[in-house]
Amino acid sequence: MGRSQFTLSIGFGAKEAGEILYEKFDIPNYNFASLLNIEEVDELFKLLSTKSGKEIPRKFVKQRKQ
Repeated sequence: MGRSQFTLSIGFGAKEAGEILYEKFDIPNYNFASLLNIEEVDELFKLLSTKSGKEIPRKFVKQRKQ
């Protein structure tokens, strides 16, 4: 864990675990209440794109525009 750049937690139960990791290892935690709707999935893709420095794969962008 000490080498992670960030952690993802999904759900309110996991949010606390992510906060503990932040407190112990100073690793940012990004929590998503769920990934059940398209807006939340869009936010996840944006975060992963930003953190990786890579664009969101075309197939997902294309699917989103349909």
